[in-house]
Amino acid sequence: MTEEELRAYNGSDSEKPLLMAIKEKIYDVSTSKMFYSPGGSYAMLAGRDASRALAQLSFKLEDFNGSLEGLSDAQLKILQDWEYKFMDKFARVGQLVLKKTPTENKTEEESFGIRLVLKASKADMLQEIKIVEQHGLQKDSHP
Repeated sequence: MTEEELRAYNGSDSEKPLLMAIKEKIYDVSTSKMFYSPGGSYAMLAGRDASRALAQLSFKLEDFNGSLEGLSDAQLKILQDWEYKFMDKFARVGQLVLKKTPTENKTEEESFGIRLVLKASKADMLQEIKIVEQHGLQKDSHP
């Protein structure tokens, strides 16, 4: 399920279960409708990957996403505690499928080619450019 598809399970349609995600794992929180349905204390978390908001103990709209980038060790520990609570209390019903950036879509071989360029000495630069070009990159895209 994509993040966009998950948003349809935010409680706005009483025929659908209430779903939310933590660390890309989707849980059915319908057994706690009083908290997660519209008007509930945690309604803003339903239909989203709430990882960042839970880690930061934040109710800011910009934190209602699954990004873990820049979180401290303490915040990651808080998130792990939340995940354990969800694992104990709610059924896991799916996994988020995230849209990847062009760089994230690269194969391991393509990533390896990029690493070679970053580590290349001047004497090896021509060979490294050939490796990178085999993976569809431009000569001017490396340092």
